[in-house]
Amino acid sequence: MAQLFYILMDESILFFDSNDERANRSKMQEFIKTHFTFSGDAGLQTPILEISKQFSEAKGYTYRDRQLLFLDKLLEVLQQRRERIASR
Repeated sequence: MAQLFYILMDESILFFDSNDERANRSKMQEFIKTHFTFSGDAGLQTPILEISKQFSEAKGYTYRDRQLLFLDKLLEVLQQRRERIASR
C-alpha cells in the first residue's frame, strides 16, 4: 500500500500541500496511519503505526525492481477492470 500512495503522491495525483514537498509527505503519511489498517499476523486487522520506512523504500533506487513489479501488477489489475467495464 505504501508504494501505491507514494506513487500517487509523487505524481501529484493525491496531495495535501503542493507547495511544500516535506509537509506534503508528512501529511500523507499521517493520513495513511489515521485512516488505514493492514492484514497483520494471522490475518488480523492491524493499525498502521509507522509508514515512513516504507515511503523511504518506495523512493529508494535500490527498490527499483520491486516498484517495477508493483507497477506491472497494478497495470494488469487496471487493464482487467477496464476490460470488464468496457464489456458491460
